[in-house]
Formats: sequence, structure tokens, C-alpha cells
Amino acid sequence: MNWTTKITIHLNLKKIGRKDINRWIQEGNIDLLKFILKKGLYPERIQAINGLEQLKETSIIPELIRIGKHDFEVVAKVAINAIKRLDIDSTLTNEIEHLEKFWKWKNKKTPRTPNTKWINKKEKMQMLEKVRKQLRRPMR
Repeated sequence: MNWTTKITIHLNLKKIGRKDINRWIQEGNIDLLKFILKKGLYPERIQAINGLEQLKETSIIPELIRIGKHDFEVVAKVAINAIKRLDIDSTLTNEIEHLEKFWKWKNKKTPRTPNTKWINKKEKMQMLEKVRKQLRRPMR
């Protein structure tokens, strides 16, 4: 049954809803939840991550690290938090810190330095006046 569901999802013949994912969580269907991590839309991936975390499935940690690096920020932050809760023996603390620093760096707003050419408005206005005077002169 799992492979037929996977095929219909992959071919976009079946849409996945919250009810489907909740049913798979209750059934403990880890295989379909892992499939949704790869093929689902981002709300579905978030729900699948939360479901796999509820099921205490530690085999998805490498996939969660990949999601933390390459996915949307919303999904990546959920994946990082799931890694924190699933990593019981704290072996991945360096990886988690690296991912958190990466997202802080990516979201950091860099202050824009003003262009020094346009700062001195007085000089700019004087040059504009010179050009206007030159344009007023009649051509001979």
C-alpha cells in the first residue's frame, strides 16, 4: 500500500492533507512520513518533521540536517529544533550551532553605506545652477 500511495503522490494524483499525515503519525508509518520530507510541500514537511519527532525516530537526523541547510527558513528552523530534541547524547551540538549561525548570518541585515558622491548636496546644486546658466545663453 505504501508504494501505491508514494506513486500517486509523486505523480500529483493525490493531494496530501493534514488528516493523512495525522493518520500516518498515529499508525506509525515512518516510511510515508520520510517520503513526505522529500516530496511534500513545506507545510506538509513541517508536519512530517513534527510527527517523526513525536515518534522519536532518530534515523531521520541526517535528512533533518540536509533540510536545515538547504530548505526554506521556516522548515529549516523546525528541523533544527527537532534535531535538538532528538539528539539525546548531544553528539551533534557543533552541527546544530553551525546551522543556527548560518541562518542568523543569512538573515542579518547589513547596514548600507551611503554613496559619498551624493552626500554633498550643496555642490550638486551649484553644478546644477551652472548647467542651467549655460542652457539659458542664446546660441550664436
